[in-house]
Amino acid sequence: MNVQPLTWYPGTVLPYASLWHTLVRATWLNDLRAGDIRSRVEGKRHEESEQPFEFRGERYLRAVASALGEPQSALSQFAVIEQFPAMLRALYMVQGLRWCPACVAGGFHTLLGSIQLVTRCPIHAVPLIDACPQCADGFRMRFGGLAVRSQPCRCGRTRLVEPRIARQPSLGAEDVAVWAPVARWVREVGEVTRSASPNSGLSRQIELALTARWCRDLGIEYPRCFDDESSLWSDGQERARWSSYEAHSGNLNGGAASERPDTGSSWPAPWQSRIYRAMGRHLRRHGLAHPDRRITQLMDTLDPAAFAMTMAARPKVRAAFCEMLWARHLEPRVESRRWPNRPAPLSTDPDTASVWTTPIELQKGIERISLGGPPISVQARLWMAHHAIAVEARRAWGRAWRQTQRSIADGWADWSSEDEEPGEQSPPGGAVWFCRSLGYRLQFVGYVRDAVNAALAVGVPTKQQRCDALADARLEPRRRVEALADRPCLGWDHRDGWRVEQGVRPDDDDVQRVALLHAGPRTACWIFQSGDRFVVRMVDGVIQVSGATAREALCGLRDAAVQYSRAYGVKHALKPRQQAKIDSLQPAQAEAARRFKLSVARNRGLSNARFWAAGPIARGYRPTPSDSAGIWRDAGKGSGRENLLFAGEGVRRTHPGVREAGR
Repeated sequence: MNVQPLTWYPGTVLPYASLWHTLVRATWLNDLRAGDIRSRVEGKRHEESEQPFEFRGERYLRAVASALGEPQSALSQFAVIEQFPAMLRALYMVQGLRWCPACVAGGFHTLLGSIQLVTRCPIHAVPLIDACPQCADGFRMRFGGLAVRSQPCRCGRTRLVEPRIARQPSLGAEDVAVWAPVARWVREVGEVTRSASPNSGLSRQIELALTARWCRDLGIEYPRCFDDESSLWSDGQERARWSSYEAHSGNLNGGAASERPDTGSSWPAPWQSRIYRAMGRHLRRHGLAHPDRRITQLMDTLDPAAFAMTMAARPKVRAAFCEMLWARHLEPRVESRRWPNRPAPLSTDPDTASVWTTPIELQKGIERISLGGPPISVQARLWMAHHAIAVEARRAWGRAWRQTQRSIADGWADWSSEDEEPGEQSPPGGAVWFCRSLGYRLQFVGYVRDAVNAALAVGVPTKQQRCDALADARLEPRRRVEALADRPCLGWDHRDGWRVEQGVRPDDDDVQRVALLHAGPRTACWIFQSGDRFVVRMVDGVIQVSGATAREALCGLRDAAVQYSRAYGVKHALKPRQQAKIDSLQPAQAEAARRFKLSVARNRGLSNARFWAAGPIARGYRPTPSDSAGIWRDAGKGSGRENLLFAGEGVRRTHPGVREAGR
């Protein structure tokens, strides 16, 4: 492009100076009118006044540098907004123009001051402004030639160019060198990839407050002229609510990505589902015993109030409910293959991209995982995607855990996948992650809000705890038999009949529990050796028989159990279980549950699909806190009724005809 030279003093473009301010100086030196700058650059005349400047690539920079007689490198250090990384422009740049009055008076303006984290000029330590202090008139990046000279702002107090500094700025390169750490920070941030999920739910203030933290974790120097991290947190407790997740990759150079071949399953892609399935297996193996059965119970009863009370009394039911919510947050249509477990239905349309009508799809936004950052290999992107999904899964678990706790507190199970959290500056469960490329390696860091107390497992014991529990379990049978030996028991034989005798203690730890067959109701008994005889006693019972051999003792116990049932009409195998008893529902809870079930039955039926659709409807029937007050009470330890067979000290009173031992 042939550009007509302009009157200019070469070498007067300071480092990091904005192209806009440089061209405004050129309009003063060349006495240009409206549209003259664009005419010289574009090669055609523009008569409009106050035309906005539009950057159109390196071609414009070469044309402007040629017209001014400056090297193109003088306009390559963040002279235009397009030279900033995309992530920085989207999240950290202010809208409009911002400047330091002292720097402008010295003939210098930089777009680095448009970064929101810079609120004071690092050269003069004065606040940056974006409008005239007197008339509050702001400036835009427009070039109007003589119009700028005649009316800088509405009141005429603020001028961005003075005649004395249009030729030669009073500031030098050594003065503006304090902006070098900011420029270095901008370049390093350009190597960072950030999550672009719309579900992060972060406010702009939280984004700024987390900047110092992720820069420190990724090894990026946080400039001193930036606002201090503590001053960016509006709430002192908010900072402690964010937990970190860090990962470092190995050498990701060379070799194809480790992708498994497609086997025709309903999973759309291995990188989308591998972490999700691994976490699901971890939850089911550690603390979740048959979670689908618990949710099926809720589907059968359709009673949110009773199920909430069950969750309050039983931790495993609570964990199963939380796992269900977690799966629904990550996989929107998971109910099509679970609760109960079943294959996804086959598609009837051969033109669909997938062979399944309900393919497993992770939460929207995970597919578009990144914003900005340099190009990376396929293998590096897969590694980054795995950890991005892990952060999203951790966020979903925290959200599910809070919803479970809220259901217990309200006394009303809420299985809807829609979030009803009240609006805050950062919604509960927010998540964001950053990944930096270091050659052939990646450094990943993520942050999840309110994830500290959201454990991914339910009481998972350590290896030492499991070993101690196994050793303790081996001694438990002897302890139970010795506890029974402290109480009197019933003995029986064919010659003397029934008698009361003292319990017998085992000689060693070899105490076994065996089933007693062909004696009526199924029961179990302890068999051990005491002295030179074998002793058999009912588990938690009062019948005890001994014999010279184990066979003789078992046969004697079987005959005694049959005789006991015939003589006293009591089933000897019954055992009073000390189970927690759930209190009855309050009237408000019971009435709300009745009206909800009636509404679902009338309008939606009772099928599985309609049950999941009724989740948001159940919220409308939830009783108010005043109606639910006083619901929770300590669960009882049983009804107080005891089977006579296990009465222990009441043997003589219950069976007056029994002859005591020694009488």
